[in-house]
Amino acid sequence: MKKYLLSLIVVVVAVAAMAFTNVEVPAKEAVAVQYQFTGNSMNNVYNTNLWVEVEGTGPSCGGENLPCVVSVESGTIGAWLNAREPEEILEDAQTLKD
Repeated sequence: MKKYLLSLIVVVVAVAAMAFTNVEVPAKEAVAVQYQFTGNSMNNVYNTNLWVEVEGTGPSCGGENLPCVVSVESGTIGAWLNAREPEEILEDAQTLKD
C-alpha cells in the first residue's frame, strides 16, 4: 500500500510541476518596414525627414541614380542609413529612381 501511495504522490508532484512550468513561446519574426526616399539628391540621403514609411505595396519607381524604397528589418531608418555608405544604400535599395 505504501508503494502505491508513494507512486501516487510522485505522479501528483510531476503533474503539478508541469502545470506551473512556463512554456516557451517562439519569438516573433521581425517585420520589415519599407521606406521611400522623397529627396532628389544623394547629398540628402542621410536626412531621415526625407524618408517616408510606405504602406501597402509601395510606389512604382524607375531609374538608377537614387534609392526609391528600402526595407529595414530592425531598428530605425536613421540607424539603417548610418550603418551604410551611399553606394551600399543604392545596392540595398529594393527599387531605384531618377
